[in-house]
Amino acid sequence: MSDEQRHEGSAHEHQNGLSTNARLCGVTLQVSQLRRNVLFFERRLGFRVFKRGLQRVTLGADTPFLCLEQRPRSPQSPLLPGHYGLGIELPSVMAFAALLLTLNASQLVIHALTETSYDMSVRIQTPDGYSLTFRTPKPGATHAYQHTSNSSPLDTDALWQSLSSMPVWTGLPLNSRLAFVELAHDSLRQAKTFFVHTLGLACVYASDFKQVFGSNAGREQIIVHHQVTKRLSPISLLSFTLDATGLQTLKRRLGDNKNGSDVQLDSPLGVSITMVRA
Repeated sequence: MSDEQRHEGSAHEHQNGLSTNARLCGVTLQVSQLRRNVLFFERRLGFRVFKRGLQRVTLGADTPFLCLEQRPRSPQSPLLPGHYGLGIELPSVMAFAALLLTLNASQLVIHALTETSYDMSVRIQTPDGYSLTFRTPKPGATHAYQHTSNSSPLDTDALWQSLSSMPVWTGLPLNSRLAFVELAHDSLRQAKTFFVHTLGLACVYASDFKQVFGSNAGREQIIVHHQVTKRLSPISLLSFTLDATGLQTLKRRLGDNKNGSDVQLDSPLGVSITMVRA
């Protein structure tokens, strides 16, 4: 029996309906050299800078969704790349093709270039060695999570033939969004307890090596890899939007009687979570 078959029964587990509307909207990534990373995202990839400070810079497309934060120096606990990463969804195949052209022109190393029946994706690395994936849905595809074992190398010849003209990358296009984050933890059971039973997300895929959590508002949002060696997470904060009903449900479950419009809590993965009203 395959790994997928053994864990098929665990897919789409959620509680109290939060998974129907929770959506990942922001991430804070701690980096070793803030200036170097800002140049990478702003100059080489065309992210828009919304707020620039000495210790943190906020970037995105038409809305901000990525905060780069200077990591405090801590030689006793160095941060290693591990399985951590970000995923950005581009709004069109044309935008994805334009990105491929600019990646080739800038001689950035492409670590993976794949497609599934749902989407096309390209994976590179940040200056600190974290995974950065750009993807775009194929026209007419459904929003169903598909395990990466179903992927194949991207047919670039077919991609170029499908275009009506050669695209030009002028920066991260409008409607680009944060699609998912990749985390790591030594206990997938503990990760599942938190994301499913505390936050109310759905577990859309589970194996002995990773688990994927998401919602009906999008595809996968949190990917947690099993990692034997404990490491500090470079991702320090995740932000989700939630409608008023879902937010009140979560507050009641947590026993949060505060009048504030958001919920803040710490996860066992070393990442803080903020739930804000959509």
